[in-house]
Amino acid sequence: MPNILMKGGCLCGAVRYEISAEPVIAGHCHCLDCRKASGAPHASFAGFPDTAVKLTGVTKTYKTKGDSGMMSARGFCPECGSWITGHPESVPGIIAITIASLDDPEQIKPQMRFYDKRRISWDTIDPALPAFPAMPPQPAS
Repeated sequence: MPNILMKGGCLCGAVRYEISAEPVIAGHCHCLDCRKASGAPHASFAGFPDTAVKLTGVTKTYKTKGDSGMMSARGFCPECGSWITGHPESVPGIIAITIASLDDPEQIKPQMRFYDKRRISWDTIDPALPAFPAMPPQPAS
């Protein structure tokens, strides 16, 4: 694997990852699924080419159908329950990594908000960030 730029993992350490590329997208998602999966008013994640992420350990996958009608798979540590990855069917070749699971979350600054139409009114996350009512335009993979 090329130079490792970022590392991270779950709460208990059973799942770890290394990333060898900069993110192609990073943001806060306010969709219902991300809120429920994270237990928070939004989930912050970054998308990377799947070839740039080396995951060690076993994850448990949970799939849901999003507003787009397409499936999205989330990977959780089966030991501690930490949400680590996302695999949106709508963006093939991209793996999403939860920013808070990075060893140094300061390495990535979210650039936008998605599903802002579902944002809870008291979640006053940075109003200067561009906000999309649903998904933003998709990055090229």
